[in-house]
Amino acid sequence: MARSTSGQLTPSERATHRGGGRRARDQRAVRADRWKYLSLDGDEFLFDLAHDGRERANLALREPDRLDALRARYAAFASTMPPIHEAAGVHRVYGPSDIATPGS
Repeated sequence: MARSTSGQLTPSERATHRGGGRRARDQRAVRADRWKYLSLDGDEFLFDLAHDGRERANLALREPDRLDALRARYAAFASTMPPIHEAAGVHRVYGPSDIATPGS
């Protein structure tokens, strides 16, 4: 992996990780170079941010190997984090049946 002259990772080499666990609708995300992996309430998305900055085209089915790689990268990151104590979690007072749907 090439380093900048200062020895730091270049922007394209860095990855950003975010995880919500029981909070934030079980959101998990990794951004690496131009790609972003997002898992939200168990649904998975893969975006090519260089061509789709508004994150509208889910490429998860077209790029299964890249999806697997970024999912694994998030899992590796998550394994280094301490567990979230139950008292720190978000407890919703509503559920999917309480959310309005078209025609209801």
